[in-house]
Amino acid sequence: WPGSIAFRHAERQAIMSDPDWNGGDYYDGRPPLVGLRLARQVGTITYRSGREWQQRFGQRRSRASKASARGVLDDEFEIERYLLGQSKTGDKDHDPNTMLWISRAIDSFTLEEPGECGKPSLAAGLAAAKQPALVVGVKHDMLFPVWQQREMAKALRAVGNECVVYCELDSVFGHAAFLHDAAAIGPLVKGHLEQDWCVGAPRSPREKK
Repeated sequence: WPGSIAFRHAERQAIMSDPDWNGGDYYDGRPPLVGLRLARQVGTITYRSGREWQQRFGQRRSRASKASARGVLDDEFEIERYLLGQSKTGDKDHDPNTMLWISRAIDSFTLEEPGECGKPSLAAGLAAAKQPALVVGVKHDMLFPVWQQREMAKALRAVGNECVVYCELDSVFGHAAFLHDAAAIGPLVKGHLEQDWCVGAPRSPREKK
Protein backbone atom coordinates (compact mmCIF):
# COMPACT_ATOMS: atom_id res chain seq x y z
CA TRP A 1 0.00 0.00 0.00
CA PRO A 2 1.24 3.59 -0.55
CA GLY A 3 2.09 4.13 3.11
CA SER A 4 4.63 1.30 3.09
CA ILE A 5 6.02 2.44 -0.26
CA ALA A 6 6.51 5.93 1.18
CA PHE A 7 8.54 4.62 4.11
CA ARG A 8 10.71 2.47 1.86
CA HIS A 9 11.18 5.40 -0.50
CA ALA A 10 12.59 7.42 2.42
CA GLU A 11 14.94 4.54 3.27
CA ARG A 12 16.20 4.34 -0.31
CA GLN A 13 16.68 8.09 -0.52
CA ALA A 14 18.75 8.02 2.67
CA ILE A 15 21.13 5.47 1.12
CA MET A 16 21.33 7.06 -2.32
CA SER A 17 21.85 10.55 -0.88
CA ASP A 18 25.06 9.41 0.82
CA PRO A 19 27.99 10.53 -1.40
CA ASP A 20 29.71 7.23 -0.63
CA TRP A 21 26.93 5.36 -2.43
CA ASN A 22 28.52 6.62 -5.66
CA GLY A 23 25.67 5.51 -7.89
CA GLY A 24 25.94 2.01 -6.47
CA ASP A 25 29.63 1.60 -7.32
CA TYR A 26 31.14 1.65 -3.84
CA TYR A 27 32.67 -1.81 -3.58
CA ASP A 28 36.23 -0.61 -4.09
CA GLY A 29 35.77 2.30 -1.69
CA ARG A 30 33.83 3.20 1.43
CA PRO A 31 30.29 1.84 1.76
CA PRO A 32 27.53 4.43 2.35
CA LEU A 33 27.26 3.74 6.07
CA VAL A 34 25.73 7.12 6.96
CA GLY A 35 22.88 6.58 4.52
CA LEU A 36 22.52 2.93 5.45
CA ARG A 37 22.21 3.77 9.14
CA LEU A 38 19.61 6.45 8.46
CA ALA A 39 17.64 3.93 6.41
CA ARG A 40 17.84 1.42 9.24
CA GLN A 41 16.51 4.03 11.67
CA VAL A 42 13.49 4.58 9.43
CA GLY A 43 13.06 0.83 9.11
CA THR A 44 13.20 0.35 12.87
CA ILE A 45 10.49 2.98 13.33
CA THR A 46 8.18 1.24 10.86
CA TYR A 47 8.69 -2.16 12.46
CA ARG A 48 7.58 -1.09 15.91
CA SER A 49 4.72 1.02 17.30
CA GLY A 50 4.26 4.32 19.08
CA ARG A 51 2.54 2.42 21.87
CA GLU A 52 5.68 0.36 22.46
CA TRP A 53 7.89 3.48 22.35
CA GLN A 54 5.71 5.13 24.98
CA GLN A 55 5.95 2.12 27.29
CA ARG A 56 9.70 1.65 26.83
CA PHE A 57 10.99 5.19 26.54
CA GLY A 58 8.34 7.85 27.01
CA GLN A 59 10.05 11.23 26.80
CA ARG A 60 12.91 10.25 29.07
CA ARG A 61 16.30 11.77 28.48
CA SER A 62 19.37 9.60 28.17
CA ARG A 63 21.85 9.55 31.04
CA ALA A 64 24.62 8.96 28.51
CA SER A 65 23.91 12.27 26.81
CA LYS A 66 26.81 14.73 26.95
CA ALA A 67 26.92 18.36 25.96
CA SER A 68 28.66 19.14 22.68
CA ALA A 69 28.88 21.88 20.10
CA ARG A 70 25.47 20.81 18.79
CA GLY A 71 23.82 21.74 22.09
CA VAL A 72 20.08 21.00 22.04
CA LEU A 73 20.55 19.06 18.79
CA ASP A 74 22.37 16.29 20.65
CA ASP A 75 20.72 12.89 20.80
CA GLU A 76 19.49 13.40 24.32
CA PHE A 77 16.34 11.27 24.44
CA GLU A 78 16.44 7.54 25.12
CA ILE A 79 14.48 6.78 21.95
CA GLU A 80 17.07 8.68 19.89
CA ARG A 81 19.96 6.75 21.34
CA TYR A 82 18.08 3.49 20.85
CA LEU A 83 17.56 4.23 17.16
CA LEU A 84 21.21 5.16 16.75
CA GLY A 85 22.30 1.94 18.41
CA GLN A 86 19.99 -0.16 16.27
CA SER A 87 21.16 1.55 13.10
CA LYS A 88 24.78 0.56 13.73
CA THR A 89 24.09 -3.13 14.22
CA GLY A 90 24.73 -5.27 11.19
CA ASP A 91 26.86 -2.79 9.22
CA LYS A 92 28.80 -5.74 7.80
CA ASP A 93 25.71 -7.87 7.29
CA HIS A 94 23.67 -5.52 5.10
CA ASP A 95 24.73 -4.58 1.59
CA PRO A 96 23.17 -1.20 0.69
CA ASN A 97 22.54 -2.09 -2.97
CA THR A 98 20.89 -5.34 -1.96
CA MET A 99 18.64 -3.45 0.44
CA LEU A 100 17.69 -1.01 -2.33
CA TRP A 101 16.65 -3.73 -4.77
CA ILE A 102 14.83 -5.86 -2.22
CA SER A 103 12.99 -2.75 -1.07
CA ARG A 104 11.92 -1.94 -4.62
CA ALA A 105 10.86 -5.54 -5.22
CA ILE A 106 8.62 -5.40 -2.15
CA ASP A 107 7.03 -2.21 -3.49
CA SER A 108 6.20 -3.97 -6.77
CA PHE A 109 4.64 -7.07 -5.20
CA THR A 110 0.86 -7.42 -5.24
CA LEU A 111 -1.64 -10.24 -4.77
CA GLU A 112 -4.04 -8.57 -7.18
CA GLU A 113 -4.62 -9.85 -10.72
CA PRO A 114 -6.82 -8.52 -13.51
CA GLY A 115 -10.44 -9.27 -12.75
CA GLU A 116 -13.62 -8.18 -14.50
CA CYS A 117 -12.99 -5.58 -17.19
CA GLY A 118 -9.27 -5.94 -16.51
CA LYS A 119 -9.46 -4.06 -13.21
CA PRO A 120 -6.96 -5.27 -10.56
CA SER A 121 -8.77 -7.48 -8.07
CA LEU A 122 -7.65 -9.15 -4.86
CA ALA A 123 -10.33 -11.81 -5.29
CA ALA A 124 -9.02 -12.65 -8.76
CA GLY A 125 -5.50 -12.97 -7.41
CA LEU A 126 -6.63 -15.34 -4.66
CA ALA A 127 -9.12 -17.35 -6.71
CA ALA A 128 -6.88 -20.41 -6.89
CA ALA A 129 -6.08 -20.39 -3.16
CA LYS A 130 -8.24 -23.20 -1.84
CA GLN A 131 -5.89 -24.38 0.91
CA PRO A 132 -6.79 -23.73 4.57
CA ALA A 133 -5.69 -20.19 5.37
CA LEU A 134 -4.80 -18.41 8.59
CA VAL A 135 -4.79 -14.63 8.19
CA VAL A 136 -3.37 -12.64 11.12
CA GLY A 137 -3.68 -8.89 11.37
CA VAL A 138 -1.81 -6.83 13.97
CA LYS A 139 -3.10 -3.53 15.27
CA HIS A 140 -0.52 -0.75 15.07
CA ASP A 141 1.24 -2.50 12.15
CA MET A 142 2.51 0.42 10.06
CA LEU A 143 3.60 -1.68 7.08
CA PHE A 144 0.69 -4.11 6.69
CA PRO A 145 -2.33 -2.43 8.35
CA VAL A 146 -5.13 -4.62 9.65
CA TRP A 147 -7.63 -3.45 7.05
CA GLN A 148 -5.49 -5.22 4.44
CA GLN A 149 -5.65 -8.49 6.35
CA ARG A 150 -9.41 -8.16 6.76
CA GLU A 151 -9.76 -7.62 3.01
CA MET A 152 -7.61 -10.68 2.33
CA ALA A 153 -9.73 -12.94 4.53
CA LYS A 154 -12.90 -11.52 2.97
CA ALA A 155 -11.58 -12.08 -0.55
CA LEU A 156 -10.57 -15.67 0.21
CA ARG A 157 -14.08 -16.42 1.44
CA ALA A 158 -15.62 -14.61 -1.53
CA VAL A 159 -13.90 -16.97 -3.98
CA GLY A 160 -15.19 -20.04 -2.16
CA ASN A 161 -12.48 -20.89 0.35
CA GLU A 162 -14.39 -22.26 3.33
CA CYS A 163 -11.30 -22.88 5.46
CA VAL A 164 -10.29 -19.34 6.38
CA VAL A 165 -9.58 -18.10 9.90
CA TYR A 166 -8.91 -14.43 10.56
CA CYS A 167 -7.40 -13.31 13.87
CA GLU A 168 -6.51 -9.81 14.95
CA LEU A 169 -3.83 -9.21 17.57
CA ASP A 170 -3.57 -6.12 19.73
CA SER A 171 0.20 -6.44 19.99
CA VAL A 172 2.37 -3.62 21.29
CA PHE A 173 5.12 -4.74 18.89
CA GLY A 174 3.32 -3.61 15.74
CA HIS A 175 4.77 -5.11 12.56
CA ALA A 176 7.52 -6.81 14.57
CA ALA A 177 4.96 -8.96 16.39
CA PHE A 178 5.92 -11.85 14.11
CA LEU A 179 9.41 -11.63 15.62
CA HIS A 180 8.75 -10.62 19.21
CA ASP A 181 5.27 -11.87 20.13
CA ALA A 182 5.59 -15.63 19.76
CA ALA A 183 3.38 -16.04 22.84
CA ALA A 184 0.46 -14.65 20.84
CA ILE A 185 1.25 -15.87 17.35
CA GLY A 186 2.59 -19.33 18.24
CA PRO A 187 -0.74 -20.76 19.50
CA LEU A 188 -2.54 -19.44 16.41
CA VAL A 189 -0.13 -21.18 14.05
CA LYS A 190 -0.14 -24.35 16.18
CA GLY A 191 -3.92 -24.45 16.22
CA HIS A 192 -4.09 -23.88 12.48
CA LEU A 193 -1.68 -26.72 11.74
CA GLU A 194 -3.46 -29.12 14.10
CA GLN A 195 -7.00 -28.28 12.97
CA ASP A 196 -8.97 -31.05 11.28
CA TRP A 197 -10.00 -29.08 8.20
CA CYS A 198 -12.29 -31.88 7.02
CA VAL A 199 -14.88 -30.55 9.45
CA GLY A 200 -14.49 -26.94 8.37
CA ALA A 201 -12.87 -23.85 9.79
CA PRO A 202 -13.17 -23.07 13.50
CA ARG A 203 -14.36 -19.66 14.59
CA SER A 204 -11.74 -17.65 16.39
CA PRO A 205 -12.83 -15.72 19.49
CA ARG A 206 -10.80 -12.81 18.14
CA GLU A 207 -12.31 -12.91 14.67
CA LYS A 208 -13.81 -9.66 13.38
CA LYS A 209 -17.00 -10.05 11.40
